[in-house]
Amino acid sequence: QPDWVVNIVMSVVVCSLWGYLLYTGNITTLWRMLGIANQLLATIALVVGTTYLLNHAPKRSYALLTALPLLFVIVTVFAAGYLSIAGWLRELQSAPAAEAFQLKLMCTLASVMLGLTIVIVADALYRWWMILSSSSRGPIVTGAVA
Repeated sequence: QPDWVVNIVMSVVVCSLWGYLLYTGNITTLWRMLGIANQLLATIALVVGTTYLLNHAPKRSYALLTALPLLFVIVTVFAAGYLSIAGWLRELQSAPAAEAFQLKLMCTLASVMLGLTIVIVADALYRWWMILSSSSRGPIVTGAVA
């Protein structure tokens, strides 16, 4: 039962931080953050789609239909994330104390989202390697007890 408690607490924390950013700024403050979050969702969707196609499509080459756009999304999210964080760090050098916390929070949240993207893609690459190196065509299930 403690899993759902952690989920609820973390949801409240993250929503509160996003709310703080919106309350202390305006929608343009969050625009870049929302773009990074949107690209993270696109990454997750394309990773899941590629994994599904590798496991269930008649030909494994069909997975290229989602893997190639995934490459574009990964480049997009890291370019946007890097440029956003670099811009916020430049602003932080000359920002008054009232805005410094907000800029640090945005840098932290963007860094966490980029870190999550790295974890998702790394795990997907490992799973794809396992799928492609197996000789059977059935889905790869790890951690399951028979």
